[in-house]
Amino acid sequence: MACLGAIGACSARPKLDLGGTCDLTTDCAAPYVCRLDACRQECREVRDCGPGQLCVQDSEGFGVCQTDEERECTRDNDCAVVGLECRFGTCTNGCAMNRDCFNGLVCAEESAGVLACMDPTTKECVLNSDCDDPLICARDQRCREECRERRDCRDGKVCGMDRGFRTCVAEMMDAGTDGATDAGTDGAMDGGVDSALDGALDSGADADGATALVPATAPSAALSTRHGCSLGGGGLRCWGQNDLGQIGVGTASAVIVLPTDITFPAAATPRWHAAGLNHTCALADSVHCWGSNANLQLGVASGLVYQPSAVVPLPAGIVGIAAGGSHNCAWTRTSIHCWGANGEGQLGSGAPADSWMPNSLAIGGDVIQMALGDAHTCALRADGQVLCWGNNSTWELGDGTTMDRLPPTANLVTGAVSLEAGPSHTCAVLSGGGVTCWGLNDVGQLGGGAADPFRTGRGPTAVADVTAAVQVTVGAAHTCVLESGGTVKCFGSNGSGRCGAAASTFQVLDPFAPAFTGPVAAVWATAEGTCAELGAGGGTECIGNNRGGAFGFDSGAITNVGPTPVSVTW
Repeated sequence: MACLGAIGACSARPKLDLGGTCDLTTDCAAPYVCRLDACRQECREVRDCGPGQLCVQDSEGFGVCQTDEERECTRDNDCAVVGLECRFGTCTNGCAMNRDCFNGLVCAEESAGVLACMDPTTKECVLNSDCDDPLICARDQRCREECRERRDCRDGKVCGMDRGFRTCVAEMMDAGTDGATDAGTDGAMDGGVDSALDGALDSGADADGATALVPATAPSAALSTRHGCSLGGGGLRCWGQNDLGQIGVGTASAVIVLPTDITFPAAATPRWHAAGLNHTCALADSVHCWGSNANLQLGVASGLVYQPSAVVPLPAGIVGIAAGGSHNCAWTRTSIHCWGANGEGQLGSGAPADSWMPNSLAIGGDVIQMALGDAHTCALRADGQVLCWGNNSTWELGDGTTMDRLPPTANLVTGAVSLEAGPSHTCAVLSGGGVTCWGLNDVGQLGGGAADPFRTGRGPTAVADVTAAVQVTVGAAHTCVLESGGTVKCFGSNGSGRCGAAASTFQVLDPFAPAFTGPVAAVWATAEGTCAELGAGGGTECIGNNRGGAFGFDSGAITNVGPTPVSVTW
């Protein structure tokens, strides 16, 4: 029955906004259309859509933009609409040839051998030669355009620093509610930290004054005390001590000297990985863990696991994982799930008992990144606040006390953009380019210019002589910072030359630059050493102690490499 003016007037049916579930286009507010079960923006090419969105097609061949929720996925179930599949980490169309894809997309083969439509500027790669000219292989192992300024980039992308090159990457949206856009990794509008170099985070205030943080991206390498792994080419390679099966080759053995390819079940493709003291975890189609299970850190009730197995019952939407001494945490955008050792409350649970079942937590905001120590846990929230819990006997939680905390507790750090934890100390890169550290400081690993385990204040300590940090990495008793110009500075214990100073130097109190042979693109600390990935495809170099095969190269009987860099191949 029609509505007749003021007589028996019908109430207007509310119109659905972008992303709302719909049946007909009349359900959607203009100018959106109802396609692929949601109100969407129409498109003909990728450039018709928002930053980082693909222009996909429905069953009738009409083009519509992805919603923001479809820009990241780990499995097909994350793509809740018929017609889209999870490929290349985003919800897209399947295809057999290029003409099956909408304008601006190409039909490409994912690492698992499945064809799907993708933005040609995000093709997977390992080397620059894997990419079509003029694209180069960026640090996230995607082919991207080179640039000098933002105007050199197309389709809403921005110009960010990567491996010493500037490449076009998707612009990240402002974290606030005003709808304005942050300049992302190029620093043009926000003046903050360019973190694309290390693949971690970008932050700062955009033109409207709001603050933005974007989620961390997967690290390309994860090094522990005596073993490590690297992620690349669609697979995972691991090396080092394997007495508890922590390398993941199906058996236990003394040491696996050289990097070895790890096989995942059902051709699952690893996307993120983390190395604990004697175990390893990776995020593929689900979370897989292997190695020691002494504290139930593998997510199974008992027994060792010598190769990747889907062992942890976790919710959908996991975007990252982190490993501590004997516990792990995985996170979605809004929740945290931790399992394993809990003797000091590091799982955030009131019961001081180890658990193979994840303990779920919320931290009052979006989760950006996590860092785990031996018995403490820290999380970075989207507003730049750090929250920590667990053991606090040597000020690991950064709240200025030595009281253990079970619920997540905000510490004294604000404006953080990334985190890294060692066994008993933690450091954060700040939005202005500084670094602050807290926890044990017996050999100067906090970078405050003094070694004092009982220092006055006991809170976060600003690292001296660091103003342009893009990454921080933490060993057992030393810390290294990567600055935007590709320089590394280390401080704390210099045992075996791990800070790059002469091996006779016991500790380094003022930040010291190791003699790596070129500008550095990323840096990682082992318990007793430091490894650096050189920019422009210069390879990887390590200094310090290779005990247990931690560096992944055949050093023969020599374990103490010392302060002179040696080349390794991961």
